[in-house]
Amino acid sequence: FPVFIVRVADPTGAPTVWAVAAFAAVAAGAHLVNGLRDLDIDRAAGLGGAVVRLGASRARVLAAVAFGGAGVAVAVGAREAGPALRVLLPAAVVAALVPGLWLIGPRQSFRWLLIAVVAVVVLLVATILSGDLSLLA
Repeated sequence: FPVFIVRVADPTGAPTVWAVAAFAAVAAGAHLVNGLRDLDIDRAAGLGGAVVRLGASRARVLAAVAFGGAGVAVAVGAREAGPALRVLLPAAVVAALVPGLWLIGPRQSFRWLLIAVVAVVVLLVATILSGDLSLLA
């Protein structure tokens, strides 16, 4: 996705590594969260996806680690921004994505995740438009 966004803006441009890493981490975590809601159905059907093999607890922990990794990637991207942004942006990413894994049931977790990802994207876009962060390498 970051590659697509950058290529639309500048066909010769390349996205930053932090943006690609953050997106990949969120996508991996989202895959695990999405699998949680179908875990019982998949298990009963004999399917052996990642979440079935990991189990609910490990899938949640791995999703949290992925979302934490996204926060770290954003922190790397924001390292040259002002001090408040260097701390607040990655903290906001983690705070938006991680709590839904344990605070609500598996069926609602994916809805929470979708809302949280939209909030994170709005925050990142606002930060990029302000000039404090760049997607271009």
